[in-house]
Amino acid sequence: MKQKLLVVILAVMPCMFGGVVCAQDKPAVVKPGTATPKPDATSAGGKEASGIKFLPPGDGKPDAGKTQPAATRGLLKFLPPGDGKPVGGRIEGGASRGDVRELAMSVIAPKGTGLASSPRPDLYWFVSRPVTGEVVLTIMQADGKAIDPHFEGKLALPKSAGIQRVSLAALGVALKPAVDYDWSISIVSPGQPHSSDVLASGQIRIVELDPKVTGELAALNAYERVVRLAAGGYWYDVVTLVREQKAASAEEEVALYESAGLSRVVRYLREGI
Repeated sequence: MKQKLLVVILAVMPCMFGGVVCAQDKPAVVKPGTATPKPDATSAGGKEASGIKFLPPGDGKPDAGKTQPAATRGLLKFLPPGDGKPVGGRIEGGASRGDVRELAMSVIAPKGTGLASSPRPDLYWFVSRPVTGEVVLTIMQADGKAIDPHFEGKLALPKSAGIQRVSLAALGVALKPAVDYDWSISIVSPGQPHSSDVLASGQIRIVELDPKVTGELAALNAYERVVRLAAGGYWYDVVTLVREQKAASAEEEVALYESAGLSRVVRYLREGI
């Protein structure tokens, strides 16, 4: 009898000391038809895991069927048409004689030829401060075969510094497809020799879009169209979308001009000077 009592005492001693409850050490019995309990996603190792976000396993790719943007938003970069080598050249305007403050002027154009899909595109140019005198737009065929300009006329004086817009449609000017044109902006001081004029110029070519490409672009949002057109060399379409339809952020617009080497314009947009 004493031996049996000693065996019972020895069996229960581990459950009586150290605050251990022996019943919890036994595996739970799952009855037939009952789902196996799942571990609590908000705890780890028996401790609360508040503030920790548990990510589902996988390769990190979006689940199938979820809509994702067709173009990843980032900084815009212009790629020249053709083999990527600049054709023609851009002329930057510098300070004119007698100016107290620096007068910088530039056409918003790439270093080489930029494409436009419309025969009446918008043209843009930059001036660092308001000017007096006359502002003249001249468009000439770049091959030098034409004696007379395709168009030459006065523009309204800019009311403030910054990027200025010229609508060829409003001027009644249409450019011929597949012809390279030099276009220039001149600031002319009446009564002064032409050597004091400030001039900036760029080059443009009209290449209409294929109907299939037009259909593909129509299915994209404004930013995706900008990315596609910039990669295809359509500089003037891209600038119009960015300036008039706000198809890209201010940072992306600056990156676009930076990719075309328009450092003076970039400085103005970033620093205001």
